[in-house]
Amino acid sequence: MADVLVAGTSRARAVDTSRLTAVAKWRFTPPVGLRYTPNDVDVPLQNREGFFVIEARRGDAVQQAWLDLTRVGLLTKESPGGIVLYGADLGTGRAFAGMRITYLVGLSFQYGLTDAHGIARWSGTQRPRFALAEWGKSKTFVSLLPQPPVPSALIGVRAERANVRAGERVHIVGFARKRVGTAYRPASGDVRVTVNARGRTLASAEAK
Repeated sequence: MADVLVAGTSRARAVDTSRLTAVAKWRFTPPVGLRYTPNDVDVPLQNREGFFVIEARRGDAVQQAWLDLTRVGLLTKESPGGIVLYGADLGTGRAFAGMRITYLVGLSFQYGLTDAHGIARWSGTQRPRFALAEWGKSKTFVSLLPQPPVPSALIGVRAERANVRAGERVHIVGFARKRVGTAYRPASGDVRVTVNARGRTLASAEAK
């Protein structure tokens, strides 16, 4: 986990797995042909708790993904007087008493424990960036950075495929939602879809 924190707060890099022992190895054969579609791949960890680096290799190409299997739930409540954190078992709801909490404050780590009710409090003058909770082999964390305001509208768009030859037609699907109170409702009106390349508009269309 420390390697991932370093990789995430400095220039992006892969985690060095050369000195690590693999807990599982398996092969996956993608469908034939050039495809830009996702594949569901089962990870044979048998509910083993912990933080794992999944590394895929094909020839000289290597790609990593990070997977956290945890039973720790960590909730926060903030006020001008400080931050309250509550840790509990996601399976039973039981509070974790004496659970270790690691705070990133500035460029250094500070540590604390939850009390008998699973509660930890932070009231320091400097605000932590995040809190990391550990119980057994399970880990979880929450970001304590200021969050942007909830957007007034959401829009999403996706093309039916990634490769399109000159002269071919491609279908686009999308949605638009406007915030009404605490919910997002379907928006009405016209939408313009444009396809751009190198600052030049290649195609455009309008739809209701």
